[in-house]
Amino acid sequence: MAFEVLTNLLGTQVAAVDLSAHQYGPVVIDTAGKWAVPAAGAVAHGVLLNKPTAGQVAQVWCIGPIVKVRLVASANIAIGDFLSPNGTTAVFKEAVTTNDKAAVALAASNVAAEVVIPAIFTAGILGVV
Repeated sequence: MAFEVLTNLLGTQVAAVDLSAHQYGPVVIDTAGKWAVPAAGAVAHGVLLNKPTAGQVAQVWCIGPIVKVRLVASANIAIGDFLSPNGTTAVFKEAVTTNDKAAVALAASNVAAEVVIPAIFTAGILGVV
């Protein structure tokens, strides 16, 4: 039996390439902020629900809500980078290992200071594809 759960649905980012053959498969946000097929071994950011071609809006279900996170960047953060708690203060930083991927950046930051950016809070639940 198949079913769809439409909570935590993203529907504003477009497909980077033709994803029409990837419905219900894992997708990631690329550095241009578009949905793409993940590389082998990558952690998925969501599951594609429709069949968009390149440039069309992709409807993607994500395991967690879209939230604003406080971020202290020690280096540039790109769209699609994984974030994790920094362990000393209540802020996020770029994730270093697979085990500490808690969120996915939906905006870039090139400021080595505290900023607030939108992110998909995943807690690494979607796993490796």
